[in-house]
Amino acid sequence: METLAGKSFSITGTLSKGRKYYIKMIESLGGVFKKNVSNAVNFVIVGDDAYTRDTGKLEKAYKLDLFILTEKEFLSMAGVS
Repeated sequence: METLAGKSFSITGTLSKGRKYYIKMIESLGGVFKKNVSNAVNFVIVGDDAYTRDTGKLEKAYKLDLFILTEKEFLSMAGVS
């Protein structure tokens, strides 16, 4: 089942299983990974440290009014418990 089909994602901050794991999951579920945050991105997945580090991606995501997901929220969206 392609639960993320037609959606694009970017990542900022440190995730528990690393970026490659999440990029593979996004792509295997029909989504698209985008390295940079832009209007072409639907969701930004943020690691816990993204809020304490100076990350331009997070700031840009807020400016573009993109959906911001925690790691846990993304996993729920992807159907992983």
